[in-house]
Amino acid sequence: IGDASRALARIDVAIERYKDARKAQSVDADAAVIGAFREAMDNDLDTPAAVSLLFKTINRMNSALDRTIDGGLGLGAAIVSIVAALGLEAYRDEPVIPAEVADLFQRREAARSSRDFALADALRGELEELGWIIEDGKAGGTLRRRAT
Repeated sequence: IGDASRALARIDVAIERYKDARKAQSVDADAAVIGAFREAMDNDLDTPAAVSLLFKTINRMNSALDRTIDGGLGLGAAIVSIVAALGLEAYRDEPVIPAEVADLFQRREAARSSRDFALADALRGELEELGWIIEDGKAGGTLRRRAT
């Protein structure tokens, strides 16, 4: 159950990252990924191959988004399509961020901006103890609830 929960959290994070990157623009799903998914499902419902493809596509999307936003958008759209076809809930409700957590996060972002990495690391540790993780990117950090 723990592995399944972490896998779903990984899917949720990937979809959130895709949504953040595409900024509501319409994006076509990567045709090669969709074709490979259909092939797996047409092969006697080979769901292990389909799920493997899903997680490989998440890895590819993350790598592409790390390099350039446009490179990963088609992959992200394919992930959303695959998740829907598998009957999984693609978008979960946004977590309510407690005021204490939001304050720690803002202080951590300010410390990071001013290059006070010791303080930034200490604040990250406090957030992790409260069950939150930070994913750092070029535009700053993103706060996410840790998967249980």
